[in-house]
Amino acid sequence: MRLKDTVVTAGGLILQQISSFLVGIFIARSIGASDYGALTIGRNITTILLTIAPIGLDLFLLKHLPSIEGDFSAMRQRFLTWRLIVYFFSFGVVAVCAVIAIPLEESVYKYPGFSLYFIVTVLSLPFSADIAILGAYYRTFGKVGTFSLFTSYFQTIVRSACNLIAIGVGFSTLGVAAGTTLAAFIGAVSISTHLACWSDAKRGARIGASFQVLQLKRAVGVLRESAWMAMNLFVYGLTRSVDVVLLGLFATAKEVGSYGALTLIAAVVGIFPGALSQTLGPTISRLSIEKNWRGVNDALSEYIRRASIIAAFFFGGIAVFGPKLGLLLGKSFVFDPLICVMLPLGYLISATLAPAGYALSMTGKHRQELVVLMAGGGVLVGLIVVFGARFGALGVAGAVVLAYASINVVRFYLVYRHIGYVPGSLWDVTPPIWAILAAQLSEVTIEHFVENDYISTVVACMVYFILYGVVMVSFHFNGTERRTIMGHLPFGGRSRC
Repeated sequence: MRLKDTVVTAGGLILQQISSFLVGIFIARSIGASDYGALTIGRNITTILLTIAPIGLDLFLLKHLPSIEGDFSAMRQRFLTWRLIVYFFSFGVVAVCAVIAIPLEESVYKYPGFSLYFIVTVLSLPFSADIAILGAYYRTFGKVGTFSLFTSYFQTIVRSACNLIAIGVGFSTLGVAAGTTLAAFIGAVSISTHLACWSDAKRGARIGASFQVLQLKRAVGVLRESAWMAMNLFVYGLTRSVDVVLLGLFATAKEVGSYGALTLIAAVVGIFPGALSQTLGPTISRLSIEKNWRGVNDALSEYIRRASIIAAFFFGGIAVFGPKLGLLLGKSFVFDPLICVMLPLGYLISATLAPAGYALSMTGKHRQELVVLMAGGGVLVGLIVVFGARFGALGVAGAVVLAYASINVVRFYLVYRHIGYVPGSLWDVTPPIWAILAAQLSEVTIEHFVENDYISTVVACMVYFILYGVVMVSFHFNGTERRTIMGHLPFGGRSRC
């Protein structure tokens, strides 16, 4: 990937996460915990379904399209056929969801309006699946940055605008659900329009909307291979979203809303690691081809060190100040202090350690990675059912931590067996400890002098930022990073001689 595309893609991911965070807070505050809970369950089910809606073709095409790049006409025709197959399959899934929506509300998620919110949300599935397929086409021709401009930038802005407008004109929860679906539709149409103009201009070829392209035997062969790829994505998506979906079986809509809002905020823990890991996979793939296992270990270790430093800051802030999030979201949201520690801890474990899986998936050990994810997904679901039924949201959060920790312990063992090294060091475990101590010290100290909750929380967060930064610069930054930081301060880093 070119440096320009890497920067554009990483910037888009950060914009996407920050926008989701800020707009999500506004939505949660506007519609309240109960409606937010119903909306969150519908979104999480849709997110899980989106992993299987493309039938794995989004990954398969990355492998298959380059092999027929010379025959552009055939490639365009086959690509159109695969898109149509995905649309048919996705609308079939939507039809099934429409049939079961009311029974789900009556028997499982007994929240007012859930079935309507769910149907409107799941209507985004065909368009989101098509965008995933289009992404494979753009990546094949090195148009990663262009695709990111449509998805991470344009679609994010459209979705945020639709949701804000819906709240502003009084459409409330239903308007938010419809806004998300409308944004997916606009995104698919805009990318398809660009694809038609770009391909025709570059290749001078046109095709009709014909479905005569693939013989049935070839299509079945393609789907047989892509289905395994879909399974891998499904398992990964399940581990990321199933906690909220299953919590709805044991908790009220208000409890689910508070838990869902906390997951939205806890996702901030993974923003920087997510951007940082964008080039990690290709780097490990290149190093593995060279049989440079020491280099693989060094790349993973450096990632873990940097990800731990940044992710721990957000973990500590949420763990200590999380119980006061009701000041930001509204009085209908109530946050258990233990959940405020455990949920971001699970996200911290995943954000810092999960990319070590590239040492398996990018080096020919992708089946082992799939087995780890499948076993981990099964453990997660089992723990949620057992702990959630007994302890509610607290049990679900505990299940997330235990499952994520188990997955990464097994993954690290397999990575060690494969490359001969254990990435990272014990020193990388200390930033979360420093973060908790710094945040707790800041909160206790400021609250001793300031009685107003709003002011004391804001001031305490500022003090925490400074205190944690000083500790990291002093003990965790390397010489180059320390000199860079000091060079930007007015009192250090540059000689006056």
